[in-house]
Amino acid sequence: MSADVARALAEWLFASGYRFFLPYLALYLGAWLVDAPVEGLKRAFVALHACNLALLILFVWGRRRAIRTREALFWAALVLVFLVPGAYLEYPSDVWEHLRRIYHWLHVDVVDDHDTARWKFAYFWGYSLLFWVPPLERRSFLDLYSALWQTLVAIQIYALSRRLGFDATWSKLQVIAFVLLFGEGPFGIRYLALSSTPLAYAAFLRTLVCWIDLLDGRNRRAWRELPALFALALVNHRQEGIFILMGTAALLLVAWLQSLTPATRRLAARAAGILLVLCLAGGALAREYVPELYHPAYLWQISWLGGFRIWQRWYFLDTYGVHGVVSLLFALALLRRDPRLALLTLMPTLVLLLPPTTALLSHLFGRVGGPPVVHRMLLGFPTSLMLVQGLRELWSKMLRDPSAPAARRRTLICTGVVLTAFAASPFYPWAGRLYFQLHRPDPDLCLRFVDETAEWFMRHRSLRPSCRILSDAASQFGLHAQLGWPASMIAIDRLRPPREAWNIRTRAALLALVREQPICGILVGIRGRLPRVAPSPISTISRAWDHRFASPDWLTSDGFRSAAEGLTRLGWTRTPVPPWYLLYEPPGAAGETGGGGSRSSTCTQRRSPRARGGLGSGRTRARPSRSQASTVE
Repeated sequence: MSADVARALAEWLFASGYRFFLPYLALYLGAWLVDAPVEGLKRAFVALHACNLALLILFVWGRRRAIRTREALFWAALVLVFLVPGAYLEYPSDVWEHLRRIYHWLHVDVVDDHDTARWKFAYFWGYSLLFWVPPLERRSFLDLYSALWQTLVAIQIYALSRRLGFDATWSKLQVIAFVLLFGEGPFGIRYLALSSTPLAYAAFLRTLVCWIDLLDGRNRRAWRELPALFALALVNHRQEGIFILMGTAALLLVAWLQSLTPATRRLAARAAGILLVLCLAGGALAREYVPELYHPAYLWQISWLGGFRIWQRWYFLDTYGVHGVVSLLFALALLRRDPRLALLTLMPTLVLLLPPTTALLSHLFGRVGGPPVVHRMLLGFPTSLMLVQGLRELWSKMLRDPSAPAARRRTLICTGVVLTAFAASPFYPWAGRLYFQLHRPDPDLCLRFVDETAEWFMRHRSLRPSCRILSDAASQFGLHAQLGWPASMIAIDRLRPPREAWNIRTRAALLALVREQPICGILVGIRGRLPRVAPSPISTISRAWDHRFASPDWLTSDGFRSAAEGLTRLGWTRTPVPPWYLLYEPPGAAGETGGGGSRSSTCTQRRSPRARGGLGSGRTRARPSRSQASTVE
């Protein structure tokens, strides 16, 4: 490859902030269609990583003269803001399910056997980067991985802001506003950073950029990117496919209205108003007389007008926050002045309010999740973009000469101050995300102690992912997530954890459970050595879970400990496991797996292709049913 071709390829791949994912996507879909081995696909991805790294260096080097110091400092500071707090791993947050999905690829032979193979491509991409990292060293690399995804989404927010008419300075403020305000409840973009959602959301934002380029005549070939972007969104988080349809509809509607004459436009506005009234009237009748139009799981969330109750606190207002409501008011006020941005902002709310789309969404989401999922539609466009625009317009009217440089600086500063005020409080009704983005949870709340336990199992046991280690819910899920167990083996509701380690108090009851379930060992925390889990600020603010769910001591009864100890009289072995556990195994199990194993046997085992990651002398082809799998998207 010549130097000129390499430079052109690097520019094409990285200038957009997303195209370098397309070769990975093509490889992954091809491997999935032919049921290719995971090992071969992983090697292809690693080779692509090497090529892309070389091309990225070439891209940055080629643009070195165009990079301005202020811009470089801004992006470097933003990356540090993402990197310093690190990946959010507080248990029992959804992040632990995201981590499990990444490392479940350790135990999959062919692509289609992974429990999220068909709709979560980004997990394999992450696995191909992190498969070699042992548990004790993973958190540092997960911090980098989390910062990478947040940065990629921020880049697309910047690009979209430029297309919407903001200059470079205001677009940087838009990026800051997005980081401070995007999310649901107190949770910001960092909460999703280990999932497949950031890639899908970046594809959605880039789709809007392409549509604006196409409609404004800036790039007539932008339509060529739309199918690839839709596919990228669809195979990572299907919700963003709906976002793309909503955003596309809003942009095309504005373009059509702007193409009309003023008289025709007024007529179209009147027709839209009449249609809206008829729609709401029909929705009220449908809700009263034909409730079967809606999915039964959502009827309690449907108002008498036939739309979702977006004014209720839980889910909806927790997602809006005060800043979101103010953004909607700005959108209504500036609908004529800035119709494109205003309609994009209003579209998710309209879709949740209008009866026809409400009925459709209730059935779409009813198939894949419970009622709490539908509020995510409010993330269909970042309200922070309209908020910044509205504040800018407000300050400009209050200043005497808004076009003067000093007035522009004051407008920028005042807008930044108000944004910070909106983002500062994570409590309802403010729902700011600044605290969450910077908060570092207590290490014990993040199950840091499980890292050492997982490392021990990887070195000293060769367990099959067709059985599980019985323990308290926190230790069990954390350990199996680090080891990459399939969802069918750890079908634990993290927000309502099973109390097996608390309810079982006799040896007979424990043996009965072992006979009923595929249990290959019992892991019990040693009383007096387990950490006292500190209260969780995020748990207090969100009220989504009890911080004691991360406490092995609270989840384990003395009766369970006595029952496990009683198994030693039946020939079970007892092995100390760091940092403060005892592992009980049935007769012969410890001997079959090496009984703790020597250092040399461990090294030999880890070089084995099937024991990569320390476990998995047998990989599983069992895929969980939808009822067994986690409902986390």
